[in-house]
Amino acid sequence: MRSYGIRDASAQSYEMNTLFEPSTAAALTTRIDHLRPDSARQWGRMSVGGMVCHLSDAFRMAGGDRETRDRGNLVTRTIIRFVAFWTPLRWPHGVKTLPEADQESDGTPPGGPSRRTSLSSRI
Repeated sequence: MRSYGIRDASAQSYEMNTLFEPSTAAALTTRIDHLRPDSARQWGRMSVGGMVCHLSDAFRMAGGDRETRDRGNLVTRTIIRFVAFWTPLRWPHGVKTLPEADQESDGTPPGGPSRRTSLSSRI
């Protein structure tokens, strides 16, 4: 794991996993492979199928395989990006996702086990 220092008075640091580490990618793939349709929700109101589609769409957007509208501005490209990616703060509940990654909007609708295979292959 890489250690990223937080520049503040207490000089705290924390460990952040990345998907570039084979062990992290393998652990995530294992978690995905063990999902069942009746698995308990861990976050919000998405079903397991909806969460798999949400993550697949997000990976497709990051990889350039799915187009997304640019909604960025100076604040989102600097301050919010820094807080979201480089601080140990948890993402707040209730924040809407992008329509392109929302299975109830413009995202991919939930499907069968092939969606899990597609997601695992993207990791």
